[in-house]
Amino acid sequence: MDCRSIAHRYRPGCSSPGIGGRRDLAPDRGFGNHRVETSLADPEDGQRSPGFLRDIRAGHCAGGRYTWAGDRAAPSETIPRDGRGEAHPAPITLSEDPLMCGIAGYIDLANRPKLEILSRMLAAISHRGPDADGIWREGDVGLVHSRLSIIDLQHSEQPMELDSSVLTFNGEIYNYRSLREEAAVNCSTNGDTEVLLRGIKDHGVDFLSRIDGMFSFGYWDREKRRLILARDRFGKKPLFIARPRPDLLVFGSEPKALLEHPEVSDELDEFALGNMVRHGAVAGARSLYSDIRQVPPGHAVEWEDGTLETREWFDPTSLISRKRQRFDIDLLEAEFLKSVKARLVSDVPVGAFLSGGIDSSLLVSAMRRLQPEQTIHTFSISFEGDPDDEHEFASVVADRFETVHHRVVVGQQDFLDGMERYSRFRDAPLSQPADLGIGKMSEYARRHVKVVLSGEGADEAFAGYPKYQLAGLPELVVRGIGLFPMSAYMKIARVLGLSERRLGVAIKALREPNELARISQWFSAGTPDQLKLIFPGLWSREGQSFTPQSEAFARIEPRTRDPIQRMQFVDLLTWLPANLLERGDRMTMAEGLETRMPFMSEEMFRLGIDMRSTDKCSLRVTKKPLRLLAERMVGVDIARRRKWGFRVPLEKWFKSHLGSRLESLLVDERSFVARYGERGPVDGLLAEHRSGHVDHQMILWTIFAIESWYQSSSGIPGKPTD
Repeated sequence: MDCRSIAHRYRPGCSSPGIGGRRDLAPDRGFGNHRVETSLADPEDGQRSPGFLRDIRAGHCAGGRYTWAGDRAAPSETIPRDGRGEAHPAPITLSEDPLMCGIAGYIDLANRPKLEILSRMLAAISHRGPDADGIWREGDVGLVHSRLSIIDLQHSEQPMELDSSVLTFNGEIYNYRSLREEAAVNCSTNGDTEVLLRGIKDHGVDFLSRIDGMFSFGYWDREKRRLILARDRFGKKPLFIARPRPDLLVFGSEPKALLEHPEVSDELDEFALGNMVRHGAVAGARSLYSDIRQVPPGHAVEWEDGTLETREWFDPTSLISRKRQRFDIDLLEAEFLKSVKARLVSDVPVGAFLSGGIDSSLLVSAMRRLQPEQTIHTFSISFEGDPDDEHEFASVVADRFETVHHRVVVGQQDFLDGMERYSRFRDAPLSQPADLGIGKMSEYARRHVKVVLSGEGADEAFAGYPKYQLAGLPELVVRGIGLFPMSAYMKIARVLGLSERRLGVAIKALREPNELARISQWFSAGTPDQLKLIFPGLWSREGQSFTPQSEAFARIEPRTRDPIQRMQFVDLLTWLPANLLERGDRMTMAEGLETRMPFMSEEMFRLGIDMRSTDKCSLRVTKKPLRLLAERMVGVDIARRRKWGFRVPLEKWFKSHLGSRLESLLVDERSFVARYGERGPVDGLLAEHRSGHVDHQMILWTIFAIESWYQSSSGIPGKPTD
């Protein structure tokens, strides 16, 4: 059964097979016509072991041959057991479906890193990049890398060595050519990896402020015996660390890589679970696992002789000046085109996600202006049963700018079939219903392109959410809203033809007692009272009083008195990296697609967040600067559309098969609700939703997503496996 594009329809039969258990997460695509050869070389210190692992499966013998996946071939090697008599598991190399880059490694002052552990760490992230991979080991340090080739396809193998320095790097540096020219050095490769390696070697962490790009990396300095781990300024690329003991540091692109180290515990962090229950994801430095922490966006971690120091190399408050900028459409257009042009640099085809909204339409317009003769593939998503589907607007834009457009239709069965698979790729519950749809759209898009442009960051930079319109309401008005019962507002919504769900979200947020509480409530699935009822002990207003949201608010409150700008800043440090950017990394890279976000260059974001709020939004309209730019670049019909976003018909689906699946998950005595919550309130929410009296789709989604992740993740404490 094949998947077809416009009107090409996504069919469940086209999906890739699901992934295995937590210890073997590489997609099993079958061995049909692939060349599969194995190798267990244990390289000498300081040597890379290229193409070392696509997948690890129990029972493989030590020995065999190895062939590089792709065009290059590596020499065959005979694989001995190591000096301790331990056999390493054999790798399997598949030569198709290259995915995004991944990094991992560890430094252990007490023990030489084991090739078996490094191999398993590499296997855990192999879905991110099977164009090439490598393991580098010397003394007490081991680094691994799995690569998707976007730039300098035939070179820039990693981990990369230069004199006394070694680098494993995930991401793209868009201005690497200008940085190379500024350095006035002769590079031996044509890619961005060597530019980053030389920059860190010569300038240290200070070099990062000169980069326009997205990245996470591990850099080892042999002479100083120093390991540097760093993440880009906004957190587009993930980076996790664990320190099980003072002389051991483990890192990787995804938690699943760290969990392959036997000393990293998979015990859950209950405070982080509470944050996830409310906000759909874990922002800040914590993760869902007690042993594992995130390197925050714009931070670097430096390890030297067992001493660990964290440094903030990018201060997000620097985006906000004391003198607010006035809107200048010519400046905005020039900066936008500059950012798009930089993100079109690639040695492989670049497409775009196109919803027909303002942000994605601007991207397609800019792509066509910058590449007038180029074939441009665009992709949109529709959900079966959605009466307000946007595909007609996407088709209008595609026709206007002459793209090859593909529409992907996702149904309820795709959600039932795909929840476990995408939860494992994300290492967490799917925070938003659109996450799975984006994964399915990416699966289809990868058949045509390796890279897409996407509109993340536009709403946060230019005040595109309706909540920004209400952020500046006078306190007297806000207090008055709390005087009337919710039922009264629902009656008003029905009379005026408004969305009861959306109005309910607004009223719940505005009823909170202070500005910080209102900011925190806007993107919450349930109210504090609901969460305390469903998950007593796991979540309470008192227990969650110090959160990443409160930390971000405390940081921005003295800087500006503008409530819209304060809300934007909190979103920049929490909602954006923990939800949208993590989704952009995990859901698209799970299907072999790199996502680039032109609205999230430093200068574009600065233009938006530092602009006077009266120029950005009002009670009548959001995102005014981009609407005016869209009138110029796209057309009035698109520019004046109201914001819609992804509309998954959950209200209908939870009255059908999705609701039945949730009930079946709750029956399991090993369920998340059985361990941390109360079944009765959840049954009540589902019954009330099915009756049609109240739309509980978002809190039901949160519980459904948590259960799908929890019950599909083997090894969870308190969750015995069969």
